[in-house]
Amino acid sequence: MDKSFFNWYTQSLGGIIGLIACMCAYLNGDMAVYGNILHNIDSIGLGGLLASYTLIPLCIAITILGVFESFSKNENLPDINKTIVILTTLIGFIGSKLFFIIPAIFILFKYYSSFIGNRKELNTKVSQAVQVIENKKTIVKNEEANKNLMKTKIDMAVELLLKGADKKFICEITGLTIEELESIEQRIE
Repeated sequence: MDKSFFNWYTQSLGGIIGLIACMCAYLNGDMAVYGNILHNIDSIGLGGLLASYTLIPLCIAITILGVFESFSKNENLPDINKTIVILTTLIGFIGSKLFFIIPAIFILFKYYSSFIGNRKELNTKVSQAVQVIENKKTIVKNEEANKNLMKTKIDMAVELLLKGADKKFICEITGLTIEELESIEQRIE
């Protein structure tokens, strides 16, 4: 699916759902109808007054701008659109309160969807870096274990040589080569 289509579609859908959220806020008493605002100014407050006059036109503008932005190549339109989107979201939360959560998610989808994609890439890079560090730790532990194992083999070979055991027997038990065993024997003498 084309990403520009998806972006304007979600923004326009958010504007339409925002209109429904305005109606729910009107029914709940958080905003007032245009002709009845002065009678309810004490109960709705300044935020409700501001939202009562501006939120519906902003939701309509968001719906229309989403469609225009998908077809227009104008470079100024995304800046204007972003400003109106943020303004609509803020006024929506002031006026419609919790009713505006779902419209805000749809309206702001274009701006946080790229963040989600970048976050997944960042998580992948971080997990790869952690895996590399764990592999290095494992290699260091294996090297330390190999050093300890070699030291134990040499100690066993020294003890068996001091007791007069056969060289082939010592090589079979310790896993050392005959050359390594002879160098150990020279160090003992």
